[in-house]
Amino acid sequence: MGWGDIDVDGSKGGLSLGWNGNSLISLKSYSPFHIDADVNDCDNGVKWRLTGFYGNPIERLRSMSWDLLRHLHNSNCGHWLVLGDFNEITSSCEKREGRLRSENQMTKFRNALEDCGLINLGFSGRWYTWERGRFQETNICERLDRGLLMQAWSGFNNNAVDKLAKAGQFFRLWSRTRSREQKRQRERIEAHLSYLYEQDPTDKNLEKIMEVQLDLNLEADKEEIFWEQRARVNWLKHGDKNTSFFHRLAISRHKRNQIVGIEDKEGRWVTQADEMLNVAVSYFGKLFTASNSTGVYRLLDLVEKRITTDMNDELLRPFSEEEIWQVVKSTAPIKAPGIDGFLALFFQKYWDIVGSDISQYCLAVLKGEIEMDEINKTHIVLIPKVDRPKKLSQFWPISLCNVIYKIIAKVVVNRMSHILGHCIDEAQGAFIAGRQISDNTLIAYEILHSLKSRKKCKRGNFALKLDMSISESFTPSRGLRQGDPFSPFLFLICAEGLSILLNEAKKKRLMIGAPIGRERFSINHLLFADDCILFGDASENGAYTIRSILEEYENASGQQVNFEKSLIYFGASVDQQVRDQITNILGVRVATNPEKYLGLPMMVGRRKRWAFANFIDRFHKRIDSWNFRFLSMGGKEVFVKAILQAIPICVMQCFKLPKSLCSALENIMNKYWWANGKTGKGIHWCSWKDLCYPKIAGGMGYRDLSFFNKALLTKQAWRLFAQPDCLLAKVLKARYFPFTNFLSARIGSYPSFTWRSICGARELIADGLLWRIGNGRKVNIWNDPWLPGPGNNRLLVQNMSIQWTTVNQLIDESSFTWKDDVIRKLVDLDQARRILSIPLARPDVEDVLVWRYDNTGIYTVKSGYRVLIASRPQLTSNNMEDDGKYKNFYKQLWELQIPSKIKIHLWRLIRNYVPHLCNLKKRRLTLEVVCPLCKAAPEDSDHLLWSCERYVHELKTSCMPVYTPFSTKVVFWRPPPVDIIKLKFDASFDRVSKSAITAVVARNDKGLVMGACAYQYTEVVDAFVAKARACERAVLFAIDMGFRKIILEGDSLTVIKKLRSAKNDRPVIHSIKRIFA
Repeated sequence: MGWGDIDVDGSKGGLSLGWNGNSLISLKSYSPFHIDADVNDCDNGVKWRLTGFYGNPIERLRSMSWDLLRHLHNSNCGHWLVLGDFNEITSSCEKREGRLRSENQMTKFRNALEDCGLINLGFSGRWYTWERGRFQETNICERLDRGLLMQAWSGFNNNAVDKLAKAGQFFRLWSRTRSREQKRQRERIEAHLSYLYEQDPTDKNLEKIMEVQLDLNLEADKEEIFWEQRARVNWLKHGDKNTSFFHRLAISRHKRNQIVGIEDKEGRWVTQADEMLNVAVSYFGKLFTASNSTGVYRLLDLVEKRITTDMNDELLRPFSEEEIWQVVKSTAPIKAPGIDGFLALFFQKYWDIVGSDISQYCLAVLKGEIEMDEINKTHIVLIPKVDRPKKLSQFWPISLCNVIYKIIAKVVVNRMSHILGHCIDEAQGAFIAGRQISDNTLIAYEILHSLKSRKKCKRGNFALKLDMSISESFTPSRGLRQGDPFSPFLFLICAEGLSILLNEAKKKRLMIGAPIGRERFSINHLLFADDCILFGDASENGAYTIRSILEEYENASGQQVNFEKSLIYFGASVDQQVRDQITNILGVRVATNPEKYLGLPMMVGRRKRWAFANFIDRFHKRIDSWNFRFLSMGGKEVFVKAILQAIPICVMQCFKLPKSLCSALENIMNKYWWANGKTGKGIHWCSWKDLCYPKIAGGMGYRDLSFFNKALLTKQAWRLFAQPDCLLAKVLKARYFPFTNFLSARIGSYPSFTWRSICGARELIADGLLWRIGNGRKVNIWNDPWLPGPGNNRLLVQNMSIQWTTVNQLIDESSFTWKDDVIRKLVDLDQARRILSIPLARPDVEDVLVWRYDNTGIYTVKSGYRVLIASRPQLTSNNMEDDGKYKNFYKQLWELQIPSKIKIHLWRLIRNYVPHLCNLKKRRLTLEVVCPLCKAAPEDSDHLLWSCERYVHELKTSCMPVYTPFSTKVVFWRPPPVDIIKLKFDASFDRVSKSAITAVVARNDKGLVMGACAYQYTEVVDAFVAKARACERAVLFAIDMGFRKIILEGDSLTVIKKLRSAKNDRPVIHSIKRIFA
């Protein structure tokens, strides 16, 4: 036993270090803020270093503490553990209540930890380690104490947990033997390759080198795929060989998901494996056992018939093998397997072998000919809902279903998805095609804003956010289980019972709900799966009505409302006495400000950046995770695009983020992108704005968050314009523009933050609208945008005549073609050509407004962002006179089939973003610019690549032939069935001359050419019309040749989707469908 002290200064300061056991402690240094010692752990035979640390409590002197930490790191050698009170937090989530901590303070602390390579050790117990204030209004909690350790030591001390004995000794022995054999095989190949490199580079030896290199690449691929599947990383695609990254991530994931203990129903902490198993079996045995529900018959009597005869016929239509294959193709390939151990990847890769048997089995099950008892068995895995779960109720029980069962379930789900929107109330926003999670968020925010602003009204309202849980009478044995493709849709059908009861109360005027605007429009509930908000009448009767409805729903469904965890928010006009009565009746907590709903804030005040400050913490938390420090530049690119840039998407769909916050997030990503290694900050060779240019324009294709925010909000504006019957559009129309359309609506008085955010994006919609001509009766010739192509879409007046007002006057009624002579008299030659290029279908096709920047005519976030980013000035090159001519070069560069890190290095060379001496001198990092190799010229990119003879010679002599394996993917032509002709169509479009060449080839089931044709079109507006004309020509060619059973095949997915769609919004597509009819 030993002890070390640092004396106190009066009643302040003082540090102590004590130890007990066989460890030998050697004191290295100490100060009033630290004790540093070496530890020789005799029991485990390991040497490591321990530092007790105390951060300076004075804020302005705290930087000195971080400098001390860096100084201690410089003398570090290997395993290092730092414990203590740092008097600082790393993110705002480590503080509760009180004023918001300065971002600059937290950044300095994070930078110090990053420079020292320290990561959080983890903990058990309370999250906050410091507290002040006895009352709720003054209570402040912070996490100031923590344990930190070096990244290299993170896998040293594993959790000491007794593990369940594994069954299947044979497989365990096989796995170990196989692992050793693979390692030895790789070592043998590497040794053989090294031997060959030492031999003379004859043709025979070079051929052997390529063969051995191929074998080595195959072994590396096997190892990477193994660790990739264990790591469960779906966002890293087409990246570099990064087995070490997957290995560390898999180990980290295993440690994070390991259950070391659990509380039983008596509250005892259980750590033994067999005891934990008994607790889990008992808990989930009750949870997954069905029992009889009560009160369901009255609820069923209230259900209205919504399935029509046509819908029912569609549901009962015989299943086909094509439906099964489409499901197999769309299934995630390496998701966790079921009991049988097969991945979907197996079925996708070997469908030509097993497809027939699997299809026949699935069809037999779907027809009811056989049961599926065996394939319906599942493993249940527990996924934690919260950090450091203690109870089984804090886990999600996820069922790992067999792939064959998933195929059967998804085939049925695909049938249901088309008609489910007609059966489920519009207040439900989950899992229904055409409904979005953002709709519920925007509606809830709008209603809560109205409750807050309506201070003088006769009848007050409240919002009740329910905490829904599963009671022991819940019946998953009837089909409801997480992980099952059926479950979301079955749950919606069950949850529809609550909507039915609430709507019945609304019809009887027992629960009218929150009024919207001045019209007789109100909403009394919103649902997203089991997330529920009720909007009730602030009265005693209103509270009792809600209580009785919820009790009836609980008895019928098995779901249970936890009133103690539910929250209620009252409108500004509700008296305190009424509030107390309602609170006592419902037994819920009162919220002064609404909490988050579906992960988004329900009330945003004037301090916008404060409301969204958690995004900065989430960015830092992701980046500071030690796993992602091992990524190459190629891995960093995917990490930034797939992970970091996706974090704020949900919020940016509903709120306009402050520009200062967007800049802060962009600075974090820019710093991470240019960082060199684990602790190096790196040189920022260009700004984030330059990185946001498209790759074809010389950038990296990262997102400008302000522009992307606007593009996402424009998507909401487009939905209000294009889908006026959706619930969100009804709510906003009733509130802000009851007597006009969305594009003409004013912001109004006391608007909500969400409405102002959407209105700020309307200008992009107005700029991109274009009339697609049908019969021309709605479109004004002179005022409306209807000319196709880039540039101005309105007619420039030449010979304006009052008698010509609408476009239909330019169309011949008898032949339904353009009046060529009239058009050429009214407008100039260029505008006449643009008009004549518009395809016409038939008089019954209506004119429609479309988004002109996308071939589908529908606004997409991608197309909107592309328009915004194109409005910025063109990126200028650092070392090229004309950057525009290099667009094809950039395109070819990024299409190269080489590792991403090499492509990025080539991009940096092109953009002059490399640390040669000339660039380093510009940044005052060196004084010399002369090339150290040849001493003949300044060292820059051109000199290193082309002019430095010594450097080029060294590169040539050091290079060895490297074999790059060819892709095994073979593009082949699938023959059609017997007696059916397959027609392949394609088109080539010239933007300058506005002409297109189409071609059609017809083959039979043996691959023999049955006919072919080519046709030229003039006055073609765009590539989509060219492809559609080729498809039309293929159909006409089939009719001329007498082909009755045909299959059309083309490379334009947009044309194929339009042909399959029931909509006729494109005249050229309508013409093709008319031929079929």
